Amino acid sequence: MGLFGFSVSRRTGSRFDVASSLTFEQYGHLMSVHRRPRLGRYLAETYRRRFYIWSDAKSKAFSLSRGMFLGRVWLILAPILDVLLYGFVFGVLLKTSRGIEYFVLFLFIGVTFFQFMAGSINGASGFIKKRKNAVKAFPFPRVCLVLSLLVQRCLDSLPSIGVLIIAVLIFPDGPGISYHWLVAPLVWFLMVFLTGGLMLVTSWLTEIIPDMKTLVKYVVRFWFYSSGVFYSIDRFSGGGWVHMLLELNPGSIILSAFRDSLIYQSWPDGERLVLLAVYSFSIFFLGLYLFWSREPLYAKD
Repeated sequence: MGLFGFSVSRRTGSRFDVASSLTFEQYGHLMSVHRRPRLGRYLAETYRRRFYIWSDAKSKAFSLSRGMFLGRVWLILAPILDVLLYGFVFGVLLKTSRGIEYFVLFLFIGVTFFQFMAGSINGASGFIKKRKNAVKAFPFPRVCLVLSLLVQRCLDSLPSIGVLIIAVLIFPDGPGISYHWLVAPLVWFLMVFLTGGLMLVTSWLTEIIPDMKTLVKYVVRFWFYSSGVFYSIDRFSGGGWVHMLLELNPGSIILSAFRDSLIYQSWPDGERLVLLAVYSFSIFFLGLYLFWSREPLYAKD
């Protein structure tokens, strides 16, 4: 199924499943680009376009490395250079590495996964206006565009995750692989849901107030520095409410869970994982509702 309802070489037995164009209703009536179907139908129409979401995301994945001499080599070099830079500034100059076992891997996990979240949210800022031509041309669930961007960001993150896994496996006297890794896919799944919800909220908000794009960058940057990317939040254990806020921060929960399972060979705290699940699903469905509520206005000038 294509974005606007046309089939994309999907075969069922000896017959091709050809869908009708979304430009028309079932009986041939033109559909307005300003329409908003009921939420249930909206979700069903979005599901029908899952092939478009995947195809669009795949075609745009790894685009940042195009046109460069080293090409996709940068997908491997970039996370390594980021870790070296942040490791020197925070680990060597600011001494945040004190008391942290496997600090390089600790930092690698923080940079890899939080950059995925931060880059995705910043990418969704003002995203609807960037895709205005598609939004105004045809009626379709505009949430497909944001979901496509989310899938693209997931694909973009795969090389960095691959480099991280190799680093954990070959790190001198490192932790190696263990059965605790089994919980990492669950944490990743919850992180993607949380990120998708924040992308929907960001797209919805910056479409209403374009000036919020600048504020979103600062909010994401603050979240970056307050989530324990470069330091352990345990250093604030005597800070009372400061430590409590850091413990409740979904960013720090995600990074702590990845670190526990991948490098410290322990199970993440169950209560914090439940809290992360509550964060992820509630924010995602809130973002979906807010995004859907403004659907008739996206095509307006």
